[in-house]
Amino acid sequence: MAGVILLLFCTLMWWPHATVSITLESLNATGSIRDGDTMVSAGGIFKLGFFSPGSSTKRYLGIWYTNSNTTVPWVANQETPLNDTSGVLHVTNHGILILVGGNGHSVWSSNASNLPLRPVGRPVVQLLDSGNLVVTDGTGDTDSGNFIWQSFDYPCDTFIAGMKIGKDFRTGLDRYLISWTSSDDPSPGMFTYRFELSGFPEVIVRDSSTIRFRSGPYNGLRLSGMLEMKENPIYTFDFVFNEQDLYLTFNPRNSSTLLRGVLSSENGSIVPFMWNDPNRGWIQNLPLYIDNCDRYALCGANGICDNNRSPVCSCLSGFSPNNPDEWNSVPGSGGCGRNIQLNCSSVGYIRVPNVKVPETKHSWYNYSMNLHECKNLCSSNCSCTGYANLDITKGGSGCLLWFTDLIDMRYISDSGQDIYIKVSASEIAQNESTRHATKAKNRTRIIATSSALSAGVLIAVLTIVLFLRRKKNLKGLLSLKSDNFSDYQSSKDLELPLFDLRDIVSATDNFSIKNKIGEGGFGCVYKGVLKDGQEIAVKRLSTSSKQGINEFTNEVKHIAKVQHRNLVRLLGCCIQADEKLLIYEYLPNRSLNFFIFDFVCVFLSGYMSPEYAIDGLYSIKSDVFSFGVLVLEILSGKRNRGFIHPDHHHNLLGHAWTLFCNGNSMELVADTIKNTCNPPEVLRSIQVGLLCVQRSLEDRPTMSNVVLMLSSEVPLHQPKQPGFFNERDLIQDASSSSDAQKHTCSNDFSITVIEAR
Repeated sequence: MAGVILLLFCTLMWWPHATVSITLESLNATGSIRDGDTMVSAGGIFKLGFFSPGSSTKRYLGIWYTNSNTTVPWVANQETPLNDTSGVLHVTNHGILILVGGNGHSVWSSNASNLPLRPVGRPVVQLLDSGNLVVTDGTGDTDSGNFIWQSFDYPCDTFIAGMKIGKDFRTGLDRYLISWTSSDDPSPGMFTYRFELSGFPEVIVRDSSTIRFRSGPYNGLRLSGMLEMKENPIYTFDFVFNEQDLYLTFNPRNSSTLLRGVLSSENGSIVPFMWNDPNRGWIQNLPLYIDNCDRYALCGANGICDNNRSPVCSCLSGFSPNNPDEWNSVPGSGGCGRNIQLNCSSVGYIRVPNVKVPETKHSWYNYSMNLHECKNLCSSNCSCTGYANLDITKGGSGCLLWFTDLIDMRYISDSGQDIYIKVSASEIAQNESTRHATKAKNRTRIIATSSALSAGVLIAVLTIVLFLRRKKNLKGLLSLKSDNFSDYQSSKDLELPLFDLRDIVSATDNFSIKNKIGEGGFGCVYKGVLKDGQEIAVKRLSTSSKQGINEFTNEVKHIAKVQHRNLVRLLGCCIQADEKLLIYEYLPNRSLNFFIFDFVCVFLSGYMSPEYAIDGLYSIKSDVFSFGVLVLEILSGKRNRGFIHPDHHHNLLGHAWTLFCNGNSMELVADTIKNTCNPPEVLRSIQVGLLCVQRSLEDRPTMSNVVLMLSSEVPLHQPKQPGFFNERDLIQDASSSSDAQKHTCSNDFSITVIEAR
């Protein structure tokens, strides 16, 4: 047998080009591995050998993590397990890996496709730092990618860094994930995660032959329906689609980060994991699709899903339920049909913004056309039902056309894309008066309160509580003239619609006390109903507030940019006479304040940052301060304002910081959760909250870093003294931020290292 070098090393640490070679003699005389032998990687990260998953007694050849021997990213003989410990792995002079049982019969071979064999002078088997097991022609050169065979071409249920999911058009090789049958059985299960090539390619998750999820086409930023692919501090991804290749791959931003995504055998979702430490192990993040609207074709043909509405399904504008009775019973059932059938000579288009575009199975695409050319092409083809840009970056480019019913659409309020749906010209004329109201209704967002609060939901609360100010009585506003607007009449200046004060006065019954639903430092909040029936919440800035027009408009511009599917939606504002109003969607499920503290009317204060409360200066770091206050209130079950500790007279922020400095942060935690919580997670949350409420806005983290700190184990800075340490600090905190640098504490229970990127 020709000399063989067998490298049995696997690591997901992203160290460039590091490999470990093991000579034939270092294994045994035959160059084989027997059951009971394990090879440990040089870095001690991985082992390769035979194992039995879960409670099974069957034997498989696989690679697992040294620090987590139940975490197996790749299995060789998934479908042909061994019943005993007689298995032996051989390497042939053709560069083929062969697994044989006790009877000498082969149960698995790396030549799974029965490719033509050719002798290799000196085959080399290496398991690269990426986790890719490769066979080369003896040179040991892995940089060229010229492999005889590689395990990355045959993934199991795990997507790891550097792996490609997709198709090689030159060889016909199709790389896709397939779930395990169960945790005890790694044989191919029911779910697959795979690119499908009819029309423009999309990733499809199937349960056997049934489609469960569709990613949407790549739009220049991400796969249309996968919000998790947006730019983030943890990993980057690449999508490649050309004449030779179609694939999706990802890599961690930090070379020391271990990441993997597992195709769940229970529901077909991709569950991302990140290695934390030996005590915490793998940290599971949210699956890559989790809500109702991610269920394939939930709303039927020509329907659209909005996860923040109830019911979630509605028909697209220009369409109505095919079976109204069935639809009323189960919205989405039976799908939607056109109100007016198309006449090829008289058509128009309805723009539907911020969506995951429909299924592209029967689509047509062209990268070189612009949107105008795309529209003309759709208009000239009677079968065309809609069009959109193929690439939404840099103003948009390319053309994507649909020719059948529009399937599996959903709203994505913060970063969706536009689609133009073909309808009869008479349909547009008939519905012009109600179209805008319908669109506004379809885009309404409500916040669902739950016991397990995500960071996104917590951020939503900031939009509600941050700007509550002082109240003012108003009389005789119904007699105001419409020409009494300020210089800020243009919605373009504020990037938001402007409401007429008379409409708001009418909607709130002249700001009647019976419509007041909350009160805070900025004034009062009133429920109102507009003429079209839409319910709103109106925040009314008190004239005693120090905030002027410039500060108010600056604030509005910032809020307008913070639109998210988990955020209460800002509908517009009103700057007229002496009034400065913010108009939000109305939240029928009441505020988070009700669920934390139990009372009926909301009177909130104590969330404003020092620079905002004292100088009227608003920035994104003002939101961060409010978020920190909220975190500490949730953990303690106490309000910041009104809390004065009998021993030191500090408010909640000062009390929390004092306990932190003394290493006694758990004393802050409410008794109702102290006995059931995870102490390390609670202590970390308290430290993050204190970092958010630091007096100087320069010291506070950004919200993206806050989310990272709460969802991972990145090291944390020591927090400095909070703003508004006690009630008297409202005046004292007007001092310069340099004074805050002096107020630090030492806490041996925290780690001060570099901040995560």
